[in-house]
Amino acid sequence: MDLIKKVLAIEIENPIGIDAPSGQEGLNIILGRVVNIVAAVAGIIFLAMLLVAGFRWLTAGGDQKALASARGMLFNAFIGMVLVVASFIIAQLIFKVFGLGGVQIGE
Repeated sequence: MDLIKKVLAIEIENPIGIDAPSGQEGLNIILGRVVNIVAAVAGIIFLAMLLVAGFRWLTAGGDQKALASARGMLFNAFIGMVLVVASFIIAQLIFKVFGLGGVQIGE
C-alpha cells in the first residue's frame, strides 16, 4: 500500500512544456508544433536531395544513366516538396474548420 501512495504522490513534469487551460488549446499547440517540425524536416530533406542531385548532375560526365538518375532525383525532390506544401495547406484548412486556430509559422 505504501508503494501505491508513493507512486500516486509523484508529480510528473510536463515533458512538452505546454501549460494550456483547456484541452483544445493544448491540442492546437501540440499539433502546430508537430506540423512545424515535420515541415522543417521535409525542408532539410528537400535541400539535401537537391544538393545530392545537383552533385550527381555535375559529375555525370556525359553518362546518360547517371544524368537520368540525377534528373529523376530532382523531379522526386520537387514532387515531395509540393506534397509537403499541399499537406501543410490542408492541415491549415483542417485547423480552421475545427476551430483550432491554425498552425503558427515560426514558433
